[in-house]
Amino acid sequence: MEEPITTIYRATLLRENPRTGKRTVRLNFKDKIKNNLQANNASINLLIPISDAEPVITISKDAIIPVSSRQVVFIMEDGKAIKKSVKLGGSVGDRVIILSGITIEDDVIVRGNELLKDGSKVKLAGAPPSKSKKNKEVKGEYWTLKWQGRGGERSGELVIGQKASTFNGEKTDVTIQDNKLKFEAPLVLPFGTITLKFSGDITANDIDGTLTLKMPNGNESQVPFAGEVIHGQKYEIGEFYKTHTDYWDKHELNTYCKWMGQRTWTTMLYLNDVKEGGETNFPQLGIKLKPKAGTLIAWNNLNKDGSTNTYTEHEALPLSTISFLFPFPLLYVQ
Repeated sequence: MEEPITTIYRATLLRENPRTGKRTVRLNFKDKIKNNLQANNASINLLIPISDAEPVITISKDAIIPVSSRQVVFIMEDGKAIKKSVKLGGSVGDRVIILSGITIEDDVIVRGNELLKDGSKVKLAGAPPSKSKKNKEVKGEYWTLKWQGRGGERSGELVIGQKASTFNGEKTDVTIQDNKLKFEAPLVLPFGTITLKFSGDITANDIDGTLTLKMPNGNESQVPFAGEVIHGQKYEIGEFYKTHTDYWDKHELNTYCKWMGQRTWTTMLYLNDVKEGGETNFPQLGIKLKPKAGTLIAWNNLNKDGSTNTYTEHEALPLSTISFLFPFPLLYVQ
């Protein structure tokens, strides 16, 4: 938007355009004007006050929804969308004046309102949870779930506790029976709220299953999802981890990879210093990495052609003091 320029009315010429009924008005500029406005026939928008100044309510034009012969908006109230009929005045830029129907205290919904219904559950995207209703931190197993959306890979954090469970920080009811997991959770996006219905099988440290996406208009689609448990690891004095690789061998691919593909990158964070022992040893490379608090190490388990990188074989050597580390979820490639 251009900077406003203040002018003073000087005169109106008597000659009138017979086709448009318009007359030329001459103004004096109080402010310095830019060069592009000094040219002949330069276009400007002129706002002329026709009454005394008074406060008015304006909202974004995106909030207005035409319904039959009236205009409505949705406001957010106690987590629900409430439909309100409004009377419109003039417009200024991308905003419109509201003469009646809502108050200045109302929270007007301007995105994702096209498919809303009166009473639909809504949530302010990106807003921190209310302090008065803040959920207590749930302790339990941490899982990262991943699936493919239209815009690429999406993920969510599932915490399964003994008394309560959460998905992306919001409480949800998780059912686990005979290693089969089921739960539902909302996903708030700019155009509306999608209901996620997860149904999967738990095998060791993995989950594989089907995710049903229920759109705001009621349409449903299904995509596969998968996940791995996130865990911290504590080594007591004298403990170690034998030589192993993080990629799956050929005979394991059908069991563990499915749609998600082979493991690629591994990342690992050391949570404390260790005086002696406890190194992460890569015997084929002749590299030993000593644990140091805050150090993050990462390696690719695959070669450029997608074959397994046998040089990533590694082990945790016995240690003389207690050690903590946090293995991050492993990345995958199709």
